[in-house]
Amino acid sequence: MSDVFISYARSTQPTARMVANALRGLGYEVWLDDQLPAHRAYADVIEERLRAASAVVVIWSADAARSEWVRSEAELAREGRKLVQLTVDRARLPMPFNQIQCADLCGWAGELDALGWRQVTASIFELTTGSGEAAGNSDEASAMAPPAVETPMAPPPGPAPEDGLRKAAAKHADAEIRFRKQAIMYAVLIPALTVFNLVTSPHVLWFQWPLFGWGLSLAIQAARIYLTPHQDREALIARKMRRMRSSDSPPR
Repeated sequence: MSDVFISYARSTQPTARMVANALRGLGYEVWLDDQLPAHRAYADVIEERLRAASAVVVIWSADAARSEWVRSEAELAREGRKLVQLTVDRARLPMPFNQIQCADLCGWAGELDALGWRQVTASIFELTTGSGEAAGNSDEASAMAPPAVETPMAPPPGPAPEDGLRKAAAKHADAEIRFRKQAIMYAVLIPALTVFNLVTSPHVLWFQWPLFGWGLSLAIQAARIYLTPHQDREALIARKMRRMRSSDSPPR
């Protein structure tokens, strides 16, 4: 029997196939309802495959939340403690599934290093290998699955929360902004101080002390900022966050 059963609404069939292909690439045996045999009742096969699977991946969307089939399959998976949830549009989940963690794959285009995908594969690994309690969700990494990230699997409808990469990028960008402000002040004040010194006391060249002292401080800041690999704030943040939000059998 299959390791993973995938439940989805017809409108997200392209995403379901992408999820199935990615899991097969990791060595899992995956079942989709496009593999239904022609000689058996649809409902019988679905229930048989769902109960036999070690993990059930439910792809939530607005259409899936309204689908009786998807909700029924999700409930059976929840009762069997093998539910793995992901959302492709952040639509509100029906009860009681809104009380269970849900990986955010909005805009997912198959990136194997996407944060939400890491969460999904970590949960599937745990459920299929029995490496922990089969509660339907996991935040631990595994050998087959990429390391999970220690963040909630999905936020409520709305923008994704700032992660560690964004914070690091913001820290670099803020340092650069502070440096630019100081450099502008240096460029304006040092010439003014130099002129003032030469006019008022040309025999005591005290302007050289702020010139070199302040200049050395700016040089050290510039080295820390520009000799370490990072980019402009918005460009860096956009590049790092893009992976998180790239982005649909019988009727359901």
